[in-house]
Amino acid sequence: MSTTRLESFAQWLENQAIGFTIGTNLFVGFIPPKRPDGTDPPARCVVLLESGGGAIDIDLRDKMDKAVQVLTRAENYDEAHADALTIFDRIHGTQGLSLPEWEAASGMIYVAMLLQAFSPPAEIGRDPNNFFRFSTNYILMMRNGPVH
Repeated sequence: MSTTRLESFAQWLENQAIGFTIGTNLFVGFIPPKRPDGTDPPARCVVLLESGGGAIDIDLRDKMDKAVQVLTRAENYDEAHADALTIFDRIHGTQGLSLPEWEAASGMIYVAMLLQAFSPPAEIGRDPNNFFRFSTNYILMMRNGPVH
């Protein structure tokens, strides 16, 4: 099974040792109705989503930026906000991410150089379960070519 950029990013985030574990309280793409062990996902969790933002530069053909949205949720406002700030404080401005190389459909290999937030975490309202949610959008600045 091939690993997607988002799955690679989730593994990197888990490795930051800030209390989020893939499949337990860290999810990729959506919050599942059930976790792998058959239990309900916790109210307090994080989900990583691909975002529509990003950029390419016609003059720098080996560069591609990819946006990632990090959503936190919890039963109370303070926990959801604290989780979003913990992630923001730990990852915003990170350089030289050791994500696995990602091969685009074109056959080009992209590697992550910098992770930068567009803005600090912001509340986006409650979900259908009445849990508080915060969102932070990040840009993964990537370039073509293997890590040297």
